[in-house]
Amino acid sequence: MNDTEVDVLIREEIAEWEALKKVLEAHPEESLHDPTSPEWTSRDVYAHIIRWWQYSIDSIEILLKGEQLSSLEGTEEEINSRWQQEDRGMGLVEARTLAQSTFERWLRTIRSISTDQWDEQLEEMVQMDGAEHYREHRSYIIAGNI
Repeated sequence: MNDTEVDVLIREEIAEWEALKKVLEAHPEESLHDPTSPEWTSRDVYAHIIRWWQYSIDSIEILLKGEQLSSLEGTEEEINSRWQQEDRGMGLVEARTLAQSTFERWLRTIRSISTDQWDEQLEEMVQMDGAEHYREHRSYIIAGNI
């Protein structure tokens, strides 16, 4: 990935993150998903994305050092459920604040990857836990007939 492509990626990250935050702020305490889905509020979505960013930031740093990644235990659904339970004590204001600072760290991490370090694995990781992830969450939200 060259500098221009990274700039485009960063702009997309910011735009999609802002779009997701707008939806989350419009429905701060409501259950956001279909009644047949697990109940997630804005706090849960913020906390969930924080966790994936933290995991991906740590993973990127490990890969850039040339070390091997260790995988998380469980399926994606099990991991998400476990993290949601662990984050139950976090309030909305704390989650929102931590999400914004973690997002800024996420962008710094992406920017820290030099042109010669980008590879398929890093690109996939950034795509999975970046703008694509935020769009996916917006597509799940039905609160207020969004």
